[in-house]
Amino acid sequence: MPKTNYDEWKLLYTCTQEMEADMLESFLNAENIKTLRKYPGFIDITRIVVGRTDLGVSIYVRESQYTEALVIVRDIIDSLQESE
Repeated sequence: MPKTNYDEWKLLYTCTQEMEADMLESFLNAENIKTLRKYPGFIDITRIVVGRTDLGVSIYVRESQYTEALVIVRDIIDSLQESE
């Protein structure tokens, strides 16, 4: 498995729930924008064993697609922040 170069990725948003991350990724992937999830405070094996996270899910996109991704999810992110 090739190692991911995290320098090419930029943080788009940190969701509070897994379902929010699923939704954002769905919209982004539909527009051919690659996403990467990171779980702050978790190592991969912990995430697998526990099965969910209460620490949030950070959604990253490639730097070259960041502006386009932000336009796609801006309204969604605004509504998520208003509901918190």
